[in-house]
Amino acid sequence: MLDTGAAWSIIGGDLADLLQAQLGTSGQTMILLTRLGRIRGVLHDLDVVLVAERGESLTVSGSIVVAPGWIGPIVLGYRGFLERLRFALDPGCGPDDAWFFFSSAG
Repeated sequence: MLDTGAAWSIIGGDLADLLQAQLGTSGQTMILLTRLGRIRGVLHDLDVVLVAERGESLTVSGSIVVAPGWIGPIVLGYRGFLERLRFALDPGCGPDDAWFFFSSAG
């Protein structure tokens, strides 16, 4: 889920469990206040690949909160991730017409 109002990106659930096993607990501990309550996680620098339907895919080095207790969707937030790329949204004329355009910031 792309959320320009979210301060941080967050990965939860099973994927967070897998990442935590590989990354360990070294990193800044974060407590996020969300619509689902307080969530505790660890901030890590991760490479995220945005896969393109047209054009080229893009790898973005982002600061992501890994929080196994997060039961919501993966969130792409502004600070530490979206701020590092150029992006635009086109809602289209219908639900199958929406587009997310992206490129590197540099």
